[in-house]
Amino acid sequence: DIYSSKANFVNFPQSEYKNLYEKTIARMKKLSGELTGQHFTQASIIQLMNELVSVDALKNNTSINIYDCACGTGSMLMESVNYLKQKKAYRKKIMTAFGQEIHGQTWFLAKVFLTISGINNYIAYGNTLTDPKFISLASDNEIPPVFDFIIANPPFGMDWKHDKKRIIDNMLQKNSNFYTILDEKKLPVTPKQSDGQFLFFLH
Repeated sequence: DIYSSKANFVNFPQSEYKNLYEKTIARMKKLSGELTGQHFTQASIIQLMNELVSVDALKNNTSINIYDCACGTGSMLMESVNYLKQKKAYRKKIMTAFGQEIHGQTWFLAKVFLTISGINNYIAYGNTLTDPKFISLASDNEIPPVFDFIIANPPFGMDWKHDKKRIIDNMLQKNSNFYTILDEKKLPVTPKQSDGQFLFFLH
């Protein structure tokens, strides 16, 4: 057991970082109780999602940029990169993980584990729905403005009533980061205030 018998990680194989990471998250959850709004997607589900990515569409790319708008601890990004790297078509491509996370503790964990796993990453801190960081970073030419695909498990059952004004104002901007549908009164059509996960689809 790495936790009880080993404290030295010098010779710990990098290929095992992901398993250690998942065990660490499981232990954190057990010690601190379930984190509200945090969901940990099984590796098999993430792999299935990656199977839907068209290899042919990306075969001429020298790099692949993956985005998770609610990345949590970064487990989906990490699993995606590791899974695609096993495929011959992706093996030599430069892969970069992009994500944004609202909770400081989980944002920090995402940065740490993606970095020690040797995965190029840009993980932003903040609320994706009210302050999407990659819009401004792309416009400032700090990062590539295009993501090749998105993989996400947005928080279900999240209430967004406290952010309603900022989100509506965002939707009404000319260059909104939302896909916006207007009703007959020229107001944006929105999901219920208890249905925050749908806002991520619009984002």
